[in-house]
This record gives sequence, structure tokens and C-alpha cells, in this order.
Amino acid sequence: MIQFRLKRKNNFSFSHFTKGAFINTKGKMDKNFEKEMMYHMTIGEIAKQTNLPESTLRYYEKKGLLKVERDENLRRVYREGDVEWIQFIRRLKETGMPLKTIRHYSELRYLGSETIPERLAMLQAHREYVWEQQQKWAQYLRNLEDKIDYYQNAIDNDKHRI
Repeated sequence: MIQFRLKRKNNFSFSHFTKGAFINTKGKMDKNFEKEMMYHMTIGEIAKQTNLPESTLRYYEKKGLLKVERDENLRRVYREGDVEWIQFIRRLKETGMPLKTIRHYSELRYLGSETIPERLAMLQAHREYVWEQQQKWAQYLRNLEDKIDYYQNAIDNDKHRI
């Protein structure tokens, strides 16, 4: 059984959701309220799904990378779509996009589909940066391999002298 936090438009109460229908407090199925069901996750639940600490999620929110709704008790409520967005933020960060740029991208994302051309341009520019970094690291790796080969040859040559 999956437990959900639910927004209610009236005073009807129910205890849980199972197999496409709500079970009300009297134990009866009520499919009329399925449309009102909204799946929400707590900060702890989304932290587990994204493998990020809660403090990082709060930081993303504070820096404007993530907009999080609040429930009536002012607790953060995350939606299923937030998981993908958080993972995308993480990939941008891990590939070297500055937080300031990620924040701008995030602002555009929340403005809607009319910002797609600008977001596309940002991602294309970032792809170029990532490609350049990849080439740089490939050269570093070649240099490291050359040095390892040099030392290995020096050791091998010394063995032949003995």
C-alpha cells in the first residue's frame, strides 16, 4: 500500500489509497476523490530518492534552484517531478555549471515553455564547455600515462643491469 498526502476540497476524510481508489474511514471504496489525489513527498523521502542530504535540498531552495510548495503547516512538499529536476540540477553542477547559471536556467524553467529556446542555448553552451573539459582531462590522462610508462621503463632497464 502506498500512503499519500492528500489535498481535500471538502470535509470528507479517508485513510489511504490502494489500487486506484480511496478507502474512506468507513472502509468503503470511493473513486470520486481520486481526481483530488496529489502525491507529495517529504524532504526526507525526496532526499532518499535523490541520494542527497536534506541540507542540500534546503540549500537548492535557498539559492533559487528549486521552488518547493508548502503545506498548511508550512512543511515542504515535493512532487514526483521534482526528483528528475533535482537530479538534473545535480548533473549540471557535477559537470561544472556555476550555481549562478543553474539559478538562471531554473528561473527560465519555472517561467514555462516560452523560454525553451534560451534554455536550449544555455545547454548547448554548457555542452561545449563540458566537451572542452573532457578534451583537457584526456590530455592530462595521456601525460600521466606517458610519465607512468617512463618510470616503468626506467625500472625495467635497471633490472636488466643487475
